[in-house]
Amino acid sequence: MTVPNTTLVVSDIACRDHDVEQACRYQVAWAINPHMEIGAVDFCSAVAQHTRYVDVLRSVGAKVTRLPFLHGAYDSVFIKDPALLLERRGVKCALIAQPAHPERRVERDARRDFYARNGFEVIADDRTPTWEGGDIIMAPHRAGIFLGHGQRSDAGAARWLEQQTDLPVWPLELCDPYLYHLDTALAILPDGCALVCESALTRESMKRLERADCITNVVVVDREDALAFGLNLVAIGKKVVCGVEVPRIASVLRARGYEVEVVALDQFHLAGGSAACLVAAVHSESRSVEQPVTAPGARAMDVYGRLFRSVIKPLWETGVRRRPVLQRWELLKRTQYASLDQLNALQAHWLRRLVGHAYDHVPFYRERFRALGIRPEDIHGPEDLPKLPILRRSDLQGRTDRSSLAGPPASISKQTSGTTGEPLVFGFEPDSEHWRCAVKLRGYEWAGYRPGDKALYFWGARPPSEPAWPKQLKIALDRRVHREHHVPCDVMDEQRLRRALDVIGKVEPRVLVCYAQAGAELARYVNRTGHRPPFQPMSIICGAEKLLPADRQELETAFGATVFDTYGCREVMLIGAECEAHDGLHLSMENLIVEIIVTENGRTRPAREGETGEVVFTDLHNLAMPFIRYANGDIATAGARTRCSCGRSLPRIQAVQGRMSETLRDGTGAAVSGIAISFLFQDLGSAIRQFQAVQHKDQSVSINVVLADMLPRWRLDEVERNSKQLLRGLPVRVNVVPELPRSAAGKHRLVVVER
Repeated sequence: MTVPNTTLVVSDIACRDHDVEQACRYQVAWAINPHMEIGAVDFCSAVAQHTRYVDVLRSVGAKVTRLPFLHGAYDSVFIKDPALLLERRGVKCALIAQPAHPERRVERDARRDFYARNGFEVIADDRTPTWEGGDIIMAPHRAGIFLGHGQRSDAGAARWLEQQTDLPVWPLELCDPYLYHLDTALAILPDGCALVCESALTRESMKRLERADCITNVVVVDREDALAFGLNLVAIGKKVVCGVEVPRIASVLRARGYEVEVVALDQFHLAGGSAACLVAAVHSESRSVEQPVTAPGARAMDVYGRLFRSVIKPLWETGVRRRPVLQRWELLKRTQYASLDQLNALQAHWLRRLVGHAYDHVPFYRERFRALGIRPEDIHGPEDLPKLPILRRSDLQGRTDRSSLAGPPASISKQTSGTTGEPLVFGFEPDSEHWRCAVKLRGYEWAGYRPGDKALYFWGARPPSEPAWPKQLKIALDRRVHREHHVPCDVMDEQRLRRALDVIGKVEPRVLVCYAQAGAELARYVNRTGHRPPFQPMSIICGAEKLLPADRQELETAFGATVFDTYGCREVMLIGAECEAHDGLHLSMENLIVEIIVTENGRTRPAREGETGEVVFTDLHNLAMPFIRYANGDIATAGARTRCSCGRSLPRIQAVQGRMSETLRDGTGAAVSGIAISFLFQDLGSAIRQFQAVQHKDQSVSINVVLADMLPRWRLDEVERNSKQLLRGLPVRVNVVPELPRSAAGKHRLVVVER
């Protein structure tokens, strides 16, 4: 990584008498990598490109030191290869490389002498395994070194480099001869984002890269873009200098806030190098002015996090529980960059399986299909879904024939949170759970979170009744191992808000996960009082409610962190998540088919970009109790189906309108999350059809309930007692009513506040 005022070493492109002697200038005179075309270089063009490149480096803040060109060493312009330059304890050091090819070894002695004459402590050992500077990538904040091996460098060099640098070295095996140096297959940005050509690394090396503590997230780049030298770039603070315009890589860089400077270096591509190969950076111990170690997002060495990702999590998921969650996650990290046609083909395959299974084994769906004269073979892909009716919550409540008769059994049973006031009991099988977990891992990774990172959940409410002690112990152990810390956000009085801030200061979480309105309330408290915790998280993940633009601004002002919005529901969990481009929420296409449906004159159609419609989804992997064209009651705005500037093909929704609940106030004036009302009914299952809380002008609260089954009065009295504890100091009464009024839009409202 480089920062403003970094020292970069470059080589001259020719000896002074280059017009007299051909051997004294840059040219391609041999072929030691697949890109080399002997005699192909236009030297005049190369001089112009090199001059322009050095000028641009200076213009973006680099201090450039020039070395002389080496007589007869045609590749010596690629100055990164002969040495690794760094500064430690105020002393500049040059670790002299051990090149694989004899054509490059002539540079060793000359470069060693130059660095020695210019104040560097020179470290050279002819007995070391082969290694070249092109296979070295320094991690942000000098947290470690990535060493490419398998083509030019030997993995055994890692131990020598660790001994000489006092830094951890992570070997990454290269398996593509055309991407022969690591810096042609991998670029690591100052913010810790790794851009990588996945096919250039072995599977185990990809895992090692992803688990490295210094890497915040990984973006997979097409091989075509890597072969164009799109990853052979130089990052100087928030500016990135590239030797070629690669639109997909440039889009990712700009989406992450970088300015991209392109300098044509095609004459050097003919020899197999580009921008990064032409400079040797002196890696300083000084902290980056862009991202100081104490700033949000910087990572100190996190030994437990690395251990959790590389050993504990894989052992637990794959070895002990034998769950394919991590394999699903690996798949999702690849498919997010697949073409839309490929993603549609995956959906069509899983949809045909789902519809066939539902018709054959789920009485509820067989009845619906037969009533419409539809057979499974009529549904070929997502484009045929409009042949099926939209399924609503009222269609499912009270139905006992929704489960598969032939397996898999719905061994996991849940109830919707009731944010619309209409709870629903449902179930799904373990494989569906595995997909949900993998989708969450991918979505949270876009926000910079990885398993094992410390996280604070300002989320949920205390349950009305405590679970049995074995379950309490299991929950506590699971949270401790995952380093998840939870603070309920049902009541947001000053004591609760201060507690959340105290936990942030004590735990130092990498990410804050919160209800959108609860997070905003916490942020407003910080901005109003100035009680900022000594540590600030790198990112904030919001969910459960609509995130308003003003709330995002409050959160960013309070914590200096990047805010990421998510959208999900209890029936399928994460539906969409925001990436680093912050241009809508990417849909979990591999797990769900999501439709935004507009109703006009009694007829339905898909929403066009920018239109608002009803959210309708099909869960592709829940065979035990399927959801096919299910409307969850939310309203959303359709986004673009073009590739996002982050490089992902997953389609987007622009906004979700229907995930917002009004906030109540207790007797002290403290905010009480409207969603907390739903927790009062979580133990009553299918006995409750609908419920609604109404806060009257005199501050008293009525909780109106529509029963689906007979319920003893003492159960309702228990709800009333818990309500009074939640809404301290207010009169609360629970009433059984025959029906609830709807809003002007025809929806049930969970909370109504009279004004």
